[in-house]
Amino acid sequence: MTEASGRTKHCLLLNHDELDELQRALRKIHPLDKSFLLFEAIKTGLSRTDEEIKSTRRTRKAHFWLPKDIARQLKQLAKVNATTQQSLIREFLFQYLANPPWERTTSGRKPESDVREEHSTTPIQLGSPELSAKGELLTEDERVEYERVKRELPEVLKKLGGYEPAVDDICIDQIAKATIYSRRVEIFLDSDTATEYTYSRVTDITLKLWKTIDDAIRELAVSRRDRIAKETESGLMNELREAMLRELKRSEQR
Repeated sequence: MTEASGRTKHCLLLNHDELDELQRALRKIHPLDKSFLLFEAIKTGLSRTDEEIKSTRRTRKAHFWLPKDIARQLKQLAKVNATTQQSLIREFLFQYLANPPWERTTSGRKPESDVREEHSTTPIQLGSPELSAKGELLTEDERVEYERVKRELPEVLKKLGGYEPAVDDICIDQIAKATIYSRRVEIFLDSDTATEYTYSRVTDITLKLWKTIDDAIRELAVSRRDRIAKETESGLMNELREAMLRELKRSEQR
């Protein structure tokens, strides 16, 4: 176990099937990472620890970081129950993955029973080369949102200097994915066990996603500056940002 700046590094032993399940879950919560997922699972598990702990030989490893206070609680609980921290972590992780927040709601607006009846949450791999190559998975609702953004943003660009698919589609794809991811990570803020650490990690990821959107808009502005001599880069960038955000907000309300 390694310590650094208020966190401790851990290594979880898993079998092949368990590691596969963890990796599938990580694709579903992208861009959040393994440490965040394990933290949420352990934090949730610490609040309900009356179930029998299972034990099997594991040879695969998953390294992750935990806040020190959570690590202390975990160690104490293992001692009280005469079991290992490894057993507790595995139990907490797979209890959590059996009913994770990203399966309980696809929009953050409906209870899990309604969502499961009305919407498919089966992950779908999109046809986009950028998405498929990385194995990034979207739910049915996210796929619809992704395609809507990819369809509507070119209409905005056509009004502001023209649309060049070979150049603009890369930036549009980045905007579409970052928009979806920013909504996805907000699901964790609705958890009854959300802590200061949860808010900190989600806020950090959200800021990075909005920077991705801002950088993509800047690239779109630069490519149009050469076509529209009278516009400055900053002026065109502001115009693009306002038009795109306005269109995204309008589409959400439909």
